[in-house]
Formats: sequence, C-alpha cells, structure tokens
Amino acid sequence: MKRLHRLDEVDSDTSIGDKLRKCLELDIPVLIQVPASMDVWAIDPKLNQLTKKDVVLSESNVVTQLPLRIHLLDGQSLSPSEKPHIHTSDLAASTKLAHVEYLQLKHGDISRLLALHQLELSKFDAVFVYDNDTREYSLCKSVPVSRYSFSIDETDSRANLESALIGKIKFSDRELDYVLCNQYSGEEQYNHPVDIIENCSVTQSECWILEEHLSLLTFDNSSYETSRFFLEPRFHISTAFVELSKAAFELLEMGKKPISGGTSGYLASKYKCFKPKYVREGGTWIINRSKKEPGNNYFEKLKGIFETYWAGKHNQDNAEVRRVTQNVIYILETELGLKSSSANGVEMILRPDKYK
Repeated sequence: MKRLHRLDEVDSDTSIGDKLRKCLELDIPVLIQVPASMDVWAIDPKLNQLTKKDVVLSESNVVTQLPLRIHLLDGQSLSPSEKPHIHTSDLAASTKLAHVEYLQLKHGDISRLLALHQLELSKFDAVFVYDNDTREYSLCKSVPVSRYSFSIDETDSRANLESALIGKIKFSDRELDYVLCNQYSGEEQYNHPVDIIENCSVTQSECWILEEHLSLLTFDNSSYETSRFFLEPRFHISTAFVELSKAAFELLEMGKKPISGGTSGYLASKYKCFKPKYVREGGTWIINRSKKEPGNNYFEKLKGIFETYWAGKHNQDNAEVRRVTQNVIYILETELGLKSSSANGVEMILRPDKYK
C-alpha cells in the first residue's frame, strides 16, 4: 500500500497553514481519512438537480413510464411534448464503493480550510481506493460506474432485464463526486443517496498527503535557486533533468540521507521519472560522480550538452530525434566517461519530455 503522511507530522518547522498553501500552489492532493462506519458513494454531480418529473419524462416507453408516473407523480398527466431538464441517460448510477481509505478535498475547499481552519464538507474530488486488478491502492478521480437506472416494478421482467444489462456496462471516464453516508439498508429513492448524505467535519490537522508528493512539499526552493544544481526555466522541458538536479541538491548540498538503497533507492522513492532502472542508473552515476569528483562539474557539462543538442529544437521528426540521441550518447561516453548503460539513462534524462 502506498504510504501517506499527516501534514502536521511533515516539516515540523513550517506551520500547517503554510504547508496547505504550498499544496494549493503546487496542486498537491490533500486527503482525509474516511470516518469509521461511513459508506463512500460515487455519485453524478447533477444528481441533486434531478427531479421526479425528469425520471418519468426520460422514459420513452409508455408501458414502463406508467408505473413511474404513478409512483413518482401520483399519476399526474404529462404533455407528450414536454422534455426532461436532465435526461437520466446522461447520468451515472450512484455506486457504493468498497475499500476506500481516504478522500481528496476539492481544490476550492483547501482555500476555505485555510481561512476557517475547520469545515463541514459533503463532497470530495477523488478516492484513495483499492484496485482489484493491480492489487494496489491508488488515488482515482473517476471509478467504473454504470448508467443511471431506476425501476419500481419488481415484477416487470423487461425492466429488470434492462436494469441488469445496464449494470454490467461500466464507464471509467465519468465526472463524479464522492460523498459519505451512514450505513443504510432502506428503500432506494430515485435520487439515492442524496437524502442521506452526511457532512464531514474537517480540520487542518487531519489532512494527509501521499508520500510521492512529500519532496514537493518539503523542497527548499530558495536555497536550490542559488545552488550549483539549479536549472533555469529553459531546461524545464525535461522533467527528469529537473528532478535529477533537485535530487542532487538534496543529497549533495542539503545532506539528506537515503533511507535504503543508496542514491538509486533515493531516486526511485522520491522522483517518478526514475522508476525505469536504466534511467535510475544514469542518474545515480551523475550524482555519485559529482560527489566524488566535484571539480569535474558534471552538471555544468550536462547543461552544456542540453544547450547544444536540445535547446530551441521544438519540432523534430523521429529521424532527427534518433540522430540527436545518438550524438548525445556518444558525447556522454567519450567526454564524460559513461558506460553504455549509464549513458543511455542520462540521455533519457536530458531528452525533452515531448520526445520521450
């Protein structure tokens, strides 16, 4: 399971308000734990605007519409030309979720939490949930849900069959809100679970972040910008190069110690661009050599290679990209002394994101 950290336990020298502001500025997801004995539901954002008349008018089949009209509108007659304000075919089904551990605050709610210190929230932006396919927990803004379906006639075999078929088809790209409800076993309404949504009290001290965002929150930008590893904005077209420079700054100037796995383990655990082994090997070589041979100015040499081969080249075709990468690898091997495997990794670090 991915690790999370409570904000009040991260960087104790910084106020929790300042940490929340940084999360807001850097778009770092802020989460809270799901309260005990609460169910988490994924619902369509338009569900609370849905009316009983919308449900009836969305049903084009007269036979199926009749019991809905009797049940929801007390048999009220409707004009054949009347259209629903919200058509139920455009709605996602309310879906109770299992194995949700954390909920992500909406961006605007973080600003409100900063101002008020405590909030009552009813809707959330994403769920930290277990995925049966990957067997891992992940933060998801969307989860598989079926299309909205509502039926009140349990003896209507056609309606039941249609509902069962609708339930088997899942969509993973729907915009959803996530809400908390007390555990409930009563009859579901046409807009379930709107009537039983609970507010959740949230304080600044109860906020969490994912471990993968820890380095963003604790990174010392002011010191980094005056260090020998600082990369100016023109180099930022390669995320991996920026991450390498920050890792080198943390390890070689800030004196941070890897928990395990040395430099390679540090890169893998803190920076997402270094998940591939050969990229990690290349980054490890540069950092370790920069520590062992500071006079060789490896970072300045990398910046020079980048300026020569990638700066200002915005629309290269595949053949040109291959030619440039081969030239970069050759320079890394002959001028910096990298072995082939490490040279391939460093080349990938330098290569702009759009050509990876």
